[in-house]
Amino acid sequence: MVEHSNNVSSKDALAAAVERLQKVLNLLARDDELSKILGSRDEVYNHFGLPDGIFAPHNLPKLKAGDYADFLRFENNHHWNLVNNRIISGTTKDMDALRRALAILVDEDRLLSERYNEATGINGIGPTTATAILHVVYPNKYGVWQRSTSERGLRELGIYPEPLAKGTKGEQYAAVNEVLLRLAAELKIDLWTLDTLWEELMKIKLTPHNSTIAREFEGFTMDAFEFLRDLAANNNKGWMDENQERWFISVREPMRALFTDLGPEVKALFDPYLNPDSLEISPKAGKVLSSIAKNWNATPDSQYHGYYWGAFYRANKTKQTDVQLFITIFPDEFRFGIFFGRAAKKIRERFQERVHDDPEGFFQLVDNLELIPLAAFSDKNGVRQAVPIGLPTDLIPWARSEDSCLLQTLPPDEIVALGPALADQIRESFRRAFPVYLWAIADEPESLIERYLDAEFSGVSEPVEPPRPYTVDDFLGDTHLHREISDELHSTLGEKQQLIFYGPPGTGKTFVARHLAQLLIEQAEPSPERLTVVQFHPAYAYEEFIEGIRPRREEDGKRAHLQQQVVPLKRQKHESDRDVRQIERPEREGDRPGPEIGDQQNRERAAGDRPPAQRRIGGDRAEDRRPESGFRACRRNRSGFVERGERKNSLLAEERDDLDAERSERDQIND
Repeated sequence: MVEHSNNVSSKDALAAAVERLQKVLNLLARDDELSKILGSRDEVYNHFGLPDGIFAPHNLPKLKAGDYADFLRFENNHHWNLVNNRIISGTTKDMDALRRALAILVDEDRLLSERYNEATGINGIGPTTATAILHVVYPNKYGVWQRSTSERGLRELGIYPEPLAKGTKGEQYAAVNEVLLRLAAELKIDLWTLDTLWEELMKIKLTPHNSTIAREFEGFTMDAFEFLRDLAANNNKGWMDENQERWFISVREPMRALFTDLGPEVKALFDPYLNPDSLEISPKAGKVLSSIAKNWNATPDSQYHGYYWGAFYRANKTKQTDVQLFITIFPDEFRFGIFFGRAAKKIRERFQERVHDDPEGFFQLVDNLELIPLAAFSDKNGVRQAVPIGLPTDLIPWARSEDSCLLQTLPPDEIVALGPALADQIRESFRRAFPVYLWAIADEPESLIERYLDAEFSGVSEPVEPPRPYTVDDFLGDTHLHREISDELHSTLGEKQQLIFYGPPGTGKTFVARHLAQLLIEQAEPSPERLTVVQFHPAYAYEEFIEGIRPRREEDGKRAHLQQQVVPLKRQKHESDRDVRQIERPEREGDRPGPEIGDQQNRERAAGDRPPAQRRIGGDRAEDRRPESGFRACRRNRSGFVERGERKNSLLAEERDDLDAERSERDQIND
């Protein structure tokens, strides 16, 4: 006997669900998958159902353990993988009890909800097994209730019947079954085919979201939020144990996939500015992901958090001792942004001091990045509230709050609608907020923030025009060199991969080097990221700049010693009394050459360095033949030059000017 529920989805929701499922059905029909799905149906029905199958009511008294176990295997039922050897052995241990339970389950003279409740009271007979047996015995009357497929699909479509306040599992299945019957009728298909559509619905992206970074992450369904609401009403271990599969499918696995896809993106974007630190991105509990179970403040009626979250942080710290790039799902909203860990006291205090000392500078930063509307804190009830900020001084009390954060909040329906594109939106939010992260954690944030903004936000609002090309004719016209010399330079670079121009000052060495570099990258007006001139002077040692060898004092027990360390070039910053500009190689662009120009290069070549090809420009006197200037061009499968500028006020330039002044005075005395 089948009872009817009043808990039926609205006509609009049902119509929308039918439309989506029809698209899946059409795709299966186009790919000739339907014939494969239907091919094994009748064989399964005949073997296990009526009129004379294993689970036919009159055959249940002679049911054997092996026959029951065979049904649970996919190769025999062709539809469900129900095998769990431990549960099977426990269920078939008392075959008399199993036979009685199945006889009750298929007894059509009793209410569906009652017989379902009694049959699933036997250890090992869960919702999927019970409803699969009902289906093969009565194919046109009962659909299969499986949380990972049909329930998840119904929730995705927004037509899963809400559980009754005091309803039983049997009553819930009766409501689910009624929706399944209506869907099959609307689609004009049988329940066997409908059961196949749920898995295909999860595979096929019917509404693409143009995500650029999502690989594993497919988005959250509405059941993620509904699960957390149900958990709030049933916050105990017994309920959680019963809903482990739902927790994993709806909440835990999508969050893990989201962090899995975001991790490499934010690491590549942010790690260059955190050196020698790096972000922790491992999507595991105890690392990036948190635990939903309470560790120390659990009570019998509150054993789990009412939310689930994770955060990126620096690998040498923890989520609680560092500033977090966090993501949190709540029953009624979704949050992501920047938050100070509860134990990050020193970092928070330094951040507060910096905001207090320079509110105007911080205000300009967050205002330009359009972050002011995201400033928030928790009130005394724990509710996040936006902070009205109109003046720089408004930021001081916000920063002083022990629960201040930058927070973006989205409602459940928007999160579900975004699908996998949520990963891109969070990445963009983190990208925009990262300067605030640097303001909080960096020892010298100004230079890092400036470098980050130059790399990520320079000219983002301006239309990008194609660079004006620079040809051989342009090079010859600008330098007044003969074509033979131009050809010689190209062939020499191809063979030696580097050149040095030498000669007395003012003879055009740097001028020619610049234009040759423009010719190599074929751009008349290279951007600072493509063209670099790094200035040296004779007193500056090669190994100081290129190899980065520094003596370091380290404490080793009771004694101190000096240790030579080779520091990669890109890691050097503020490590000497000179103002050494940090240099990084540009991003790869196919197999384009990546030249680098060194002006006023050190006269002595380091031992073992590749001997460069030399070309003298100007001057006939022996004393004029010293390599006062140098040019080096290396083919490194990189694009362009690494520009860190020629600062007129840099110590390097000042020291060079001092040397030139001393030389000029000496020449005047000699004259």
